[in-house]
Amino acid sequence: MQRFSILLLICFYLANAFADIKAVNGRSLRADLERPIKIGITETPPFIIIPDDHPPKGFMMSLLRMMEKHHDAGFDYIEYNSWSELLQAAKKREVDAIFLAQKTADRLEYFEFTRPIITVQNHYIVHDSYIGKVAPNSLNEAQVVASKDSANYTRLVKKGVSVNGAYSAREALLQVANQESEIAIVDAPKASYYMNKLAIDNIKIAGRSPYSYHLAIATRNDMPKLNLFFENAIVLTPESKRDSLKLKWGLVDEPVFSWYIVYYAIVVIASLSLITLYVLRLNRKLKREIDNRIQFETLLAKANANIQTERNKAQYEARTDSLTGANNRRRFHELLSSELSLFSRENRVFSLIMLDIDLFKSINDEYGHDAGDNVLVAVCRSMMNALRPYDLMGRVGGEEFAVILPGIHLKEAESVAERIRENINSLSFKDMDQKNVTASLGVTQVKKEDDKNSLLKRTDEALYQSKENGRNRVTVIE
Repeated sequence: MQRFSILLLICFYLANAFADIKAVNGRSLRADLERPIKIGITETPPFIIIPDDHPPKGFMMSLLRMMEKHHDAGFDYIEYNSWSELLQAAKKREVDAIFLAQKTADRLEYFEFTRPIITVQNHYIVHDSYIGKVAPNSLNEAQVVASKDSANYTRLVKKGVSVNGAYSAREALLQVANQESEIAIVDAPKASYYMNKLAIDNIKIAGRSPYSYHLAIATRNDMPKLNLFFENAIVLTPESKRDSLKLKWGLVDEPVFSWYIVYYAIVVIASLSLITLYVLRLNRKLKREIDNRIQFETLLAKANANIQTERNKAQYEARTDSLTGANNRRRFHELLSSELSLFSRENRVFSLIMLDIDLFKSINDEYGHDAGDNVLVAVCRSMMNALRPYDLMGRVGGEEFAVILPGIHLKEAESVAERIRENINSLSFKDMDQKNVTASLGVTQVKKEDDKNSLLKRTDEALYQSKENGRNRVTVIE
């Protein structure tokens, strides 16, 4: 029994060592994000329930409040009427993270995902009168409804199934109850919640969908440390607490094993235990070597993890301006070369904007370089607010920025430039007597005969004309 206890202690040590490798100090984010994290939520019971006269509650809200203590500035919860609205808001960077999101290929363009927090099974829900008449396996022949922009909806559309996009899971169930649709695809917890709350007694669960939701936290992919924060928060939340919350909100996992598998596992575990005890009894020296090997591999894994972290950090810093977070000059020129190649191969048009902050040297001279840095950061943010998520911006000089607008023609590019100029005009700085900062912009569109030098030269000429004609204006050169 003593040797068996030693074996159990070794297993426990391994588990804790692995957890140490995974866990990163939560304060790594606090130094970079001093404002509250914006959390987008919508009613997805029993995970998130939004009563009319009470704060949001549910499994996920309880878990979020455990995680919130790891971020000094706390969380701001922003409510949306539907999953579709929440998803679109997240893509526009109106929120920093959304919860209970299924990882899909098209969402990776905007988000990074943590490890799954919970897995739920989707089911086919049908009206009583359709039981036996509609086969869930033949969805192409049925009137199917699912929440618009949900992973279920996306999967069905990609498979060529004609599916009606409901405003929410609640609406999808009501459509089936009112016989407006034949089959709703809803995960089991939401279906049970709404069927009980709305007293819907004329619909039934007809069977399991082949798809499960592996629900995770989706964070905006332009803030990589945000994903690291939530990964850390998940690790630091004891599994026992998560299990208690699942039990409280009726989210106990369904069994997925048979007694035959349990019996087989017991036999295998017992056999392995006997073999292990026998080996330990015969060769204590081997046990010491195993312990040393485990310690070495643990240290090696930690070292590899640190190397990878530093490598990722170096790659990020090599292409990013440390002050503003925009692409640096080198990275921007790489992106511009790539866009020119696409234009040459596929004739995909784009426009280029060059921006220079007016009289920036006088700001540095009069108010100091800290004030100048504040102006650069504020100008960069106001530019980002005027751009689409996939527009490409870089800081290419001290006070000079450039923007690539893929798929945008000259007239539209001029409107974007005006919007940027107006955003900058609206900035104010309380520590500066000069209330307003202005910028001059030059705009042009790529031509067939252009190379990188000719395109940049034409854009610089447009910027020069804006400066010569009194600054704080947009000049376009075709």
